[in-house]
Amino acid sequence: MPPLPGSGPIGAPAVLRFINELVEAGATRVVRPACPRCYEVKALSKLLEGKRICRACFAHHAAIPCFSCGAVREPATRDAEGRPLCPNCMIRQPDNPLREFAGYQPNEASL
Repeated sequence: MPPLPGSGPIGAPAVLRFINELVEAGATRVVRPACPRCYEVKALSKLLEGKRICRACFAHHAAIPCFSCGAVREPATRDAEGRPLCPNCMIRQPDNPLREFAGYQPNEASL
């Protein structure tokens, strides 16, 4: 059976949702496409170089050193000067209004 148009990793999000609906409804001749980078069958929610890829592969592609701690991760934000900050350092920023909701409790070493 030929593949559905747009059902590969470059398929539109609507086509990928349609494929998921078919599979969940019990379709046996429709297969969810695999991520073209890691080859795992996952949600292909990100677009990179014209192809739909999974969230984990996009995070690996976007990983750069955090300005504050040096961890190589996908930046969660950037500081006022545009330097990348990882999720942990973003929460630690004194001017971050979400610190209290993230459960951040400063200790003596972080002050």
